[in-house]
Amino acid sequence: MTWRNVLDDFVPSRADALALKKLITTITKKIKVKDTKVIVGGSGGKNTWLKGTHDVDLYVKFNYSKFKDKSDQLSAILHKSLKKQFRRVISLHGSRDYFQIVHAGFTFEIVPILDIKNYKQARNTTDLSQLHVNFVKKYPKLVNEIRLAKLFAKATNTYGAESYLRGFSGYALEVLTIQFGSFLKFIKAVSKWKASHIIGKKKDVALLNASKKMSPLILIDPVQPDRNVAAALSQEKYDLFKSAAKKFVKNPSLKSFTKKSFDLKKLAKKGKVFFFTLTPLSGKRDIVGAKMLKAFEFLQKQLTLHDFNLLASNWEFDEKKSFMYFVLDSKPLTKTFKHYGPPKDAVKSLKQFKKKYKTIAFEGKKSYTKKQRLFTTLEPLFEQLLCQKNIKERVRTIQITAVIDKN
Repeated sequence: MTWRNVLDDFVPSRADALALKKLITTITKKIKVKDTKVIVGGSGGKNTWLKGTHDVDLYVKFNYSKFKDKSDQLSAILHKSLKKQFRRVISLHGSRDYFQIVHAGFTFEIVPILDIKNYKQARNTTDLSQLHVNFVKKYPKLVNEIRLAKLFAKATNTYGAESYLRGFSGYALEVLTIQFGSFLKFIKAVSKWKASHIIGKKKDVALLNASKKMSPLILIDPVQPDRNVAAALSQEKYDLFKSAAKKFVKNPSLKSFTKKSFDLKKLAKKGKVFFFTLTPLSGKRDIVGAKMLKAFEFLQKQLTLHDFNLLASNWEFDEKKSFMYFVLDSKPLTKTFKHYGPPKDAVKSLKQFKKKYKTIAFEGKKSYTKKQRLFTTLEPLFEQLLCQKNIKERVRTIQITAVIDKN
């Protein structure tokens, strides 16, 4: 058995494909909008989807000549039609609003686009999606190589270009695999990348605006040369993927495609672990995930502001149940701390500092006063933080489900 056997569990069978095709036909037959065509988009349209996936993109393509000047009306036209055919239609906001329908355990996202032939005709970024599908479909022999790339990114927690993740989009991984010709060649190339990397013609890179050049990887879109496919990628996720690629090249194995779960006992060797279970808010994944990230960052900041030594922290988002943990030095803090004021030679400011705090002392040239800490141990602080607006408005529920101390 080799590492490629990971595909055995993730390549859809003929029966899977036929069952999905039947469901898609059921939905598409109900989408009746004049002067449109319905096609399968996303990974389903490219045949790069993974077994077990229950999300399907459908593009409703509006005739270009008739609707090119009505781009802002496409969502309303489509919505009106969908409401007549489906019992429940969920509206989602994007650069152009789109819609969600749940049927037989699958979530269908129905996206209105203009039927364009090249990127210059696009009136909205959504219009370009069909060009991405057409590009990837030119390489049918690489679909399993692309699946390997997606599984590797998922396992290394670098998959997803949403604002709360800032990893590789599915399309970025598709383009990169096609660029190098196989998953293994792609990973070997990544293992040699420096702190940043550029893929594309120099003239196209030069024409990118500054905001599109900020990511560590510049990957020129093969169907839209003024776009960096990896613009959302953060330095953290880039470095994480590169590090994982180096390890894989040295020791390729099936384990490289398995996402590692939080090992609380291992984390407890560093310090006291507080493990949280969360229920996210309802809504669009990108927005809900971003709110949860804000909640996580708020807790991180507050722990530091209260002088607790944060040794490690992380979080994982899922629509049903999410998790986060914080590893801290469990040693209680002193009851008081030094609050520093102006230096000795700042006479006027020093006078005001003394008037405010009465008792002051000096540490070299620095003045200070001793103040009482609000919290000397972690449990009461977490109890207060979880009740605050910054948490309550960003998650539906949150609770500490495990506390493990190395002592």
